[in-house]
Amino acid sequence: MIREGTSIANTQKVSIFVILIILVSMVFIGCQRPVTRLARDLNQLESPPSYAREKNSEDRIRELEGIIQGFMGILEERIQAAGGLATAYKLLGMEYQRLGMHKLALENLEKAIEVESANEILLYMAGTNAAAWADSAPSPEQAQPYYVKSDRYFTRAIEINPYYGEALFSAAVLKHFQLEEHEEALGLINRTIEIQPGNHRAFFVKARILASLGRLQEAADLYGEIAAMDIPNPQKDEARKNQRAILDGIYE
Repeated sequence: MIREGTSIANTQKVSIFVILIILVSMVFIGCQRPVTRLARDLNQLESPPSYAREKNSEDRIRELEGIIQGFMGILEERIQAAGGLATAYKLLGMEYQRLGMHKLALENLEKAIEVESANEILLYMAGTNAAAWADSAPSPEQAQPYYVKSDRYFTRAIEINPYYGEALFSAAVLKHFQLEEHEEALGLINRTIEIQPGNHRAFFVKARILASLGRLQEAADLYGEIAAMDIPNPQKDEARKNQRAILDGIYE
């Protein structure tokens, strides 16, 4: 046989647990439901027999309101603290990046991503630093996992924001030069050019990708188009040089 006191204690534990679950849900879905209304609903969820003999309904509602307010304060403090922590890790990662300490930058950015997992800028920065560290890794075996990690971060950033031109361009460069996934790189660089038609670097990369795919005439034609663009003369000269190399069969 269950004692009445045990039933009351268990009911209180359940109430607090239910309150916590609902409050967490409210915070993350942006619900502005009045505390009094929530307290009334929770009061109805409780086992009636135990509290009916202990307190009247209005007393219990006031008690629940106090519990809710307490939990709300705790949740708000922790959410604010988490946001501040993410910002601190991001700033630290940016400073390490500025100093060229890319592995430490990546580690701190990954900690920020644990808090803000849908922040495409953080994901892009993490991908950039992963690739930068891989570029200077002591051996190809050590570099490869970081190139793969970089690709994963760029891909996730693009999934969140399909019009993120910098992420598209960086992913295309990575897939072409480091991962040798030329078809995928071509798709990404085409999307980059659609979004950033003035990005002449993207046209150079596209020409290289076309050449790598054996589409030499298309690459030569594109270099000709680049040379006709309104870009600095050194870039024009480079485009003409590459076009001649393709046509002469000496392009590398």
